Amino acid sequence: MYCVPTCTILLDAPYNSYERLCLLVEAHGGEVQDTDFHAEVTLQARFPQDRYPAFEAALQEASNGRLEALVVQQGEAIVPILRSKSDPKPTD
Repeated sequence: MYCVPTCTILLDAPYNSYERLCLLVEAHGGEVQDTDFHAEVTLQARFPQDRYPAFEAALQEASNGRLEALVVQQGEAIVPILRSKSDPKPTD
């Protein structure tokens, strides 16, 4: 585990974009933290700050510029160390 700078975003989108947006968040190292379903779906997600710009660019491309995330919080979070498949498994 280690501590990294993060940003939390809110994103309003049409219902038919929900699943694709969740996949986009995860593909860019983010984590969907909360979802509200009203007239539109609102996602709250947290990203390591260094991964957010790539997500923002991918969001603009995927939505043809129609969707925009709002950064609502910046801070730090403890996250697990991501290992690649080639890393040896830890021994107990």
